[in-house]
This record gives sequence, structure tokens and C-alpha cells, in this order.
Amino acid sequence: MKLTKQQELDEFKEDYSSFKALADSITKQIARINAKLEGAEEWPKEGDEYWCVTASGVLLNHAWENDARDREARSMGNVFKTEAEAELHKLRLQSMAQRWRPGDGGRYWYAQREGRFERAATFDPQLYVVDKTNYWIGNCHPTEAAAREWYSKFGKAFEVPES
Repeated sequence: MKLTKQQELDEFKEDYSSFKALADSITKQIARINAKLEGAEEWPKEGDEYWCVTASGVLLNHAWENDARDREARSMGNVFKTEAEAELHKLRLQSMAQRWRPGDGGRYWYAQREGRFERAATFDPQLYVVDKTNYWIGNCHPTEAAAREWYSKFGKAFEVPES
């Protein structure tokens, strides 16, 4: 059925009205986010204490001087407010350094949340994001025992905090 010019105009006005409401909603959300960002205190600032992990795994505490060392640490995600946060980062790095890669199509064990363990049907990091993620964090294991050992050592470093 062909629409009359008036019907087309009415539909256009409805579409425009819906679009305008959506655009207004997005504009308000952006304004709220910008207000939060403007009110957020920049960290670290000159003199602020921070923790980092050295290449040899030592936790160090520094005062922020905004020098090349500080900026390099921040660019690598290696600046933490607390020693505990730096320790978790160290555990993550250690876990990733000990990765075992199953052959493509091979089966492997991995730890899930709350200490549950499962055996993957196949290893295909091109197809399955979980395989890729498990591999990169060091959570692919040839046996269930190895998965349990990994979890007892590194599991807390990969827990997702409650929001």
C-alpha cells in the first residue's frame, strides 16, 4: 500500500521524535559522565605514593615524580595505589609467564569461578574467546590436578570483584 504524502510526513515526524528523544538521552548521559570526570581527582599527582612490580617481580613503592620511569610504569598498567593491588598484578604476570598451550583441537582443563574445574572439549583460540582468554592468563592445563594447583596459586589474582 502506497502512503500518502501526509502519512509519510507523519511517519517522519514520529521517527524524528523518537530519534530526538534518544539523542537527548545520550546527551544527558554524556553530560553526567563528563561531570564525574571533571570532579574526579587525577592520580597519581606529584608526590603521591604508588606501588609497582619490577621485571624481577619485586614490589616497589615510589613517590610519583612524573619522570620517564613513572610514565613508563603507568603506560604499562604498572601503577597501583596499594601493595595488595601490586601483589595481584605480580600474580597475574607470574601466571601468564607459566602458560601451557594445548595443541589446536586438543582438550585441556581450566579453572572456573568459585574453584570449579572443567575440561574443554577442544582448544581453538580463533573460534572460542574463552580458549584465548584462558591461554593468555595461563589457565590451560594438561590435567585437573594442574588446574587445581594453578587455581590455588593464582586464582585470586583473576577474580572479578563485586561491583
